[in-house]
Amino acid sequence: MKHLSRFSRKKSLLDVQTRGEPSSTNQSSMALAVWWDYGINTLEATIQLIQQVTELIPIDMAKNVLTGITSILLLVQNNIKNKVNLRELAQICEDISSTLAQATKGVPADDMSDALKAALRTLRLSIDRLHSIVLDILQFGRIRRFVGATLDQKKISGWTAELERIHTSFSTKVNIVSPVRLDRMYHVLMHSEIQTVIPEPPPPPPVFFFGRERLLAKVKDALFSYEDVALIGPGGIGKSSIAKALINDDDIQRHWGRRFFVSYDDLDPTTMTPGSFIDRIAGVLGLPTLGVESKNQLISNLISSPVLIVLDNAETFEDVANADAAESIAAIVSHIANTPGVTVMLISRTSLSARDADWTEIDTPPLEKPPARQYFRKMYHGDLADGDLDKLLDALGCHPLSIHMLAHTARENRWTGKELLDQWKAQQSKLLQTGYRTGYRKENLGFTIRLSLNSPSVLGLGDDALNILGVIAFFPQGINLNHIEQLFPTIPKISSLVGTLLKMSLVHRSGIFVTTLAPVRLFLLDVFPAAGLMLLVNIRRTYYGSLKAVSREKDSHANLVMSDHLNMEHLIKYDIGNSPEVIRDATSRACRDFLDGLRFHKLRPTSLTPIILSLSEESHAEKDTKARCLFALGELYYQLTYNGYAVAAHLAARTLFDAVENHNMVALSTSNAAVYNGNQGYYSRALQLLKEFVHSPSWQYISDEDKADIHFTFDTARMFTSHEGADELFIRSMDHWYRGPASLVNHWKAKMCHGYTTPEEVSRNLELLRSRCMSSPNRWDRFRFLEVMAEAAFLEQKFDVAMDLLNQAHDAVSGDCLLTLVVLYHQAAVASVQGDYDLARSLLQQGFDMLSVVSTTSSTVLLDMRSVRGLTELRAENYSQARQLLANVAADCDMQGHITIKMLCTRALGELEIFLGRKAESDCYFEQTVELCKEAGVPPRLLCICTPMFTLDDKYSGWKMFLRGRDER
Repeated sequence: MKHLSRFSRKKSLLDVQTRGEPSSTNQSSMALAVWWDYGINTLEATIQLIQQVTELIPIDMAKNVLTGITSILLLVQNNIKNKVNLRELAQICEDISSTLAQATKGVPADDMSDALKAALRTLRLSIDRLHSIVLDILQFGRIRRFVGATLDQKKISGWTAELERIHTSFSTKVNIVSPVRLDRMYHVLMHSEIQTVIPEPPPPPPVFFFGRERLLAKVKDALFSYEDVALIGPGGIGKSSIAKALINDDDIQRHWGRRFFVSYDDLDPTTMTPGSFIDRIAGVLGLPTLGVESKNQLISNLISSPVLIVLDNAETFEDVANADAAESIAAIVSHIANTPGVTVMLISRTSLSARDADWTEIDTPPLEKPPARQYFRKMYHGDLADGDLDKLLDALGCHPLSIHMLAHTARENRWTGKELLDQWKAQQSKLLQTGYRTGYRKENLGFTIRLSLNSPSVLGLGDDALNILGVIAFFPQGINLNHIEQLFPTIPKISSLVGTLLKMSLVHRSGIFVTTLAPVRLFLLDVFPAAGLMLLVNIRRTYYGSLKAVSREKDSHANLVMSDHLNMEHLIKYDIGNSPEVIRDATSRACRDFLDGLRFHKLRPTSLTPIILSLSEESHAEKDTKARCLFALGELYYQLTYNGYAVAAHLAARTLFDAVENHNMVALSTSNAAVYNGNQGYYSRALQLLKEFVHSPSWQYISDEDKADIHFTFDTARMFTSHEGADELFIRSMDHWYRGPASLVNHWKAKMCHGYTTPEEVSRNLELLRSRCMSSPNRWDRFRFLEVMAEAAFLEQKFDVAMDLLNQAHDAVSGDCLLTLVVLYHQAAVASVQGDYDLARSLLQQGFDMLSVVSTTSSTVLLDMRSVRGLTELRAENYSQARQLLANVAADCDMQGHITIKMLCTRALGELEIFLGRKAESDCYFEQTVELCKEAGVPPRLLCICTPMFTLDDKYSGWKMFLRGRDER
């Protein structure tokens, strides 16, 4: 059972059940209660209407607005049912009414279907009616007394504050403040590569469901006690069906407005990573899939209102082969389970690995005999006597999946009762020697599957049936029905064959794939390990052919990578470990192509890393192939913003390229490793790598253009680490075809930041370069030019000019969500320095809101945005909030390896302690900052010298005084 402390912590954020009602003699309270119920019913109807309109309306921005309205009303619904103060709801009704008009006014009347027009009219009437009811309730004047009978005032205040917070956030989304207008945000959202997602509804209840009343009641009691439940049992015992029945239970639906069912049945434990684990949950909740970057956003979403979340087939992530990944996933599960307001139901065949959470473990037994009979009879209507049926059920151990498959097979083959018994007797063997507690399930299931395989319908298909089943079991996703003819060109009537397997319940559909249940898959792989392996030849030809042809273009090859990526990954791992050398060579090339395909079209971590590291390096060709795989792996890691792993992969690739004397790839690997070190703030490492390369034999073999590229990377690191010679930086790369515009801009930036020239002179000289930089096809060149121009204006304290230049930058990077986010936090930094803290917060909130529709983004950008938020609260003298924000960012920098942002936040924490009069704590933070500077290779006095907008002004002089005192010692 749960500890009382955790029970109390969760309960405070969940719906509180009403313990008492007003006296029956109090007519006013009775009238109020009637009005109240009518208001709640109207609220529920309004929510449904909004959801209907959201489906019908043709503009995505309007859909987003209406989805936000729904989220607010769902929160209101949860709280109002406990009779919280309704004055906030009255105001929200007015705001929603105007917001609704704003969200739909951009839809031309001709574009509206009759259904949409009718739904909008009904919705407006519904909101108006809800508003009227709320006002009528408030007029009774006894609302506070009525609420006082059931809830304490602190709880009411807490809910009111939460409602106001959600509404403020929503209003910010709709009424975007200047200088980023609604039309600009609309343009970004409509012209960016974005992924708009909505939460997945829970699955429907099972069609066949018998005899689980007591178990359902036991689980419900645990859930209503705010306990996290782990439903444990063997495969096919009915755990998922129980969970689906529960999540659709009327009491559960009333108690939890938000319910999510997350299944891991189709994932392979060998490919599971913490990122893919989180992505699966995020996808179901309708959040962007950002891997481990999604964790904080996921937790924030979960705690926004009470939620029940089911994690089905948990053995998939509890059986992860990689020990570090398994430990990380277990920690994430514990974090979610321990989050206030979140109740987790975990479905697993195995005991729990998430030991840091309190779980109520409930075993799932087989069915009892009466419901087992009912289940069998529901599916099979043959002349089987009760006594004979009981013997069959005893042999099956009343195992639900086995019952289902046997009854289904008998029905489809139209067996008489005698024929069914004869078929079963021919297959039973050791069956009756096993039982529930002694591992019956594998043998029972096995004989059931064998019986289905030996049915006339399947036997008529010949060996092809078992071979196709073997292939379906082999691949974690099953087989893609859209490409089934292409994957199995040698199997005649393959679609008809698969249809028969579907008819016999040996396989089932899962989206565009046909796959097997986990118990069936395990049995087939165990008993028939070689089944279907000869069919992999054509599947390999199809998969590897598409990988060879894949590019950045969204074509048929890209589509196959996006749909079948898990299967491709699994085949590559199998081929490398089990195939002859000639296939292994082709597989190594396919491995490299697959990594590029993931990077271009299905950005996610890969389980191929240990496979790549184990590739042979004996021959010249093997070294080259492995080096190219490592290079592709490094680029994938970089896109995932795993900079540390990207550096390691590129350095390993560099060593092998050097061994085969591929000098251009040595240069590219070295440059990339240096850039990625610089991205994290490890400038000394970047400089060391580049110095070593310049003095290596490869240097003389590379082209002048490649040398200029190396010089650009080298000077970028020097700009952050050395004052000497800063006026000569980037000269050697100014004529580079790609680096030229950025080199010209960075040259003047370096001179300005290190005091070799004035901001005014920089502005004048850069203005002469405007035409060249702003005509560049590279958005980063256009942004960089306007950013440095804005920095010059900022240093002159021309803040309005700086903001105008950043507005120009916003237009210049239109369509690029990542750069739009960068512009937003630059604008927020300027507003913060100006003292307009509300504007700064609003701009940052716009950025965070954009993340809800952007499919992926950079961890550096996220950390930058959060650090600017912390600095804003520091300047606003909200010291408690600033400390929490800055400390959290610093801690997350350790996880992501971003030392530059950590230096900034740690220094800011020191300044904060100075203002609070805690010198000892301040000195401790400053000492940590000095150590971080040493690790990064940045002299302490040059800290943040090249990022003037994010440097604390002279008011915060603790750092300078600390360094002066340190020098004097």
